[in-house]
Amino acid sequence: MNAKKPSAKAAVRNLVGASLEEIEEVSADLGEPRYRARQIYAGIYRLRYRSWDEFSDLPETLRRHLKERFTIIRPRIDRTFTSQDGTRRYLLEVPP
Repeated sequence: MNAKKPSAKAAVRNLVGASLEEIEEVSADLGEPRYRARQIYAGIYRLRYRSWDEFSDLPETLRRHLKERFTIIRPRIDRTFTSQDGTRRYLLEVPP
């Protein structure tokens, strides 16, 4: 099997915000079993991992493939606004 390597100009997709079904598609496209998608989903949303290196339950080769094609970038709080009644509003910076 000849797997294509992404070119340097290939777009890297952020998986934060992806549903379990979307991550299952990613896992299937990489030739991985369905349970890998649940591991990835749990790492992103339940365990809140910020790097593919934190996914110690995934094989190193899979982590490398994920690192080449996908990111895990969460929105960051740019500013906080507090009103007189204590209500807080946040301005988020969303990654491109």
